[in-house]
Amino acid sequence: VFIVDAGWECPPGRQTEWGDFTGTNIPDADRYPNGITELADYCHEKGMKFGLWSDIESLGRLCSSYAERPEWRARNAYGVQSGRFIDLTDPQAAEYMETTLIHLIEDYKLDLLRIDYNTDYKEYFNIRDTGTGIAESLSQASSTAVSTAWSRPFSSMPASTKQPLSSASGRSVDVLMQTAGKGLPMLR
Repeated sequence: VFIVDAGWECPPGRQTEWGDFTGTNIPDADRYPNGITELADYCHEKGMKFGLWSDIESLGRLCSSYAERPEWRARNAYGVQSGRFIDLTDPQAAEYMETTLIHLIEDYKLDLLRIDYNTDYKEYFNIRDTGTGIAESLSQASSTAVSTAWSRPFSSMPASTKQPLSSASGRSVDVLMQTAGKGLPMLR
């Protein structure tokens, strides 16, 4: 297995700014002049699986959608707009994430998609009563939408093909998914 981790969207020398580029989902042309599928093809020719990291539920400040679609950024329990999180309760934002997920898997010939949450926990898990009498947080408000958005691209997958692989941390679960007739491990 060969996995390209965070930074694949960044120009050379700016890897430490990977968070600002999340949501771009286009390989940097200087880093991958022939596209990332060239690397996927090479891995496959050598008998390796090819994987790619993505923070698919976020928009970095250098991603075009960050400026073009500010309404897609979620609001926390205090009503403050997120610096990164996509509001997956917004149908257009959820559709964007689903379309992006399918694009990454199919166009970049992925065998493995690595998803993790490199987030500000205070922003995501801060709980407060917003006046409804029910304590809420950004994570609670979007959990159903996130689950729905993740499940749609894989809704036709037989339950028997879902296989837990491992757990890397309290925030990560690895699940074998199937898409377009092939197994696709997803690392979360």
